[in-house]
Amino acid sequence: QDNLGYSPLAGGLCLLPATILCFLVPLAARPAASKLPPRIVLSAGLAITALGLAVMHGLTVRSGWTALIPGLLLTGTGIGLANPAIATIGLGVAPPQRTGMASGISNTFRVAGLAAGVAVLGAVFERQIASSLATQLGHPAGQLAKALAAGATRAPTSLAAQHGLTAASHHAFVSGMNEILLIGSILALSGALAALALIRARDFYRPAAAPSPSEPVPQPTAA
Repeated sequence: QDNLGYSPLAGGLCLLPATILCFLVPLAARPAASKLPPRIVLSAGLAITALGLAVMHGLTVRSGWTALIPGLLLTGTGIGLANPAIATIGLGVAPPQRTGMASGISNTFRVAGLAAGVAVLGAVFERQIASSLATQLGHPAGQLAKALAAGATRAPTSLAAQHGLTAASHHAFVSGMNEILLIGSILALSGALAALALIRARDFYRPAAAPSPSEPVPQPTAA
């Protein structure tokens, strides 16, 4: 949207390959996922997401939005697998009387992680833009980097256009995108490995088994 000059509506439509799969994959995969350990489903989802981000890495200034389609399909599939597994695990490790608390804690950490991820990756994105511009121009360009990170390349009267730096700004923008795609891929892969290592079957709550019909039910004794 920012670099190619798309409207918000057009930018949203370009992301539909991932968005649709985020909705359809949980429905289609539910029968198979219910037969597998949740840690395997979560790890697979995160690994596929990492692969999708890695596939999108390597963009150039000549890349159109269609260059993102393979990666969007993979990330949509991975997120569609991971989201239900996160909910299953978050509730499965708590007794039934505390499922509301477990759901609230899980959602809190997910939203906090999202906010922190946007902030941290946004800062990395801006830093990489500034570094790329400094390399191309031979001097720091902090103000221009902030403008580009905020999407100034899509406006004809942008700071970059005013200084005749459109080509350099597009190159810096793509460089920043590639940087955060790579970091995101590494983080998602780390999450996949952590899911395999840290989620254990014994941590899941198992309700006490009901007495067998053949077993006598203990009767209270008189005092």
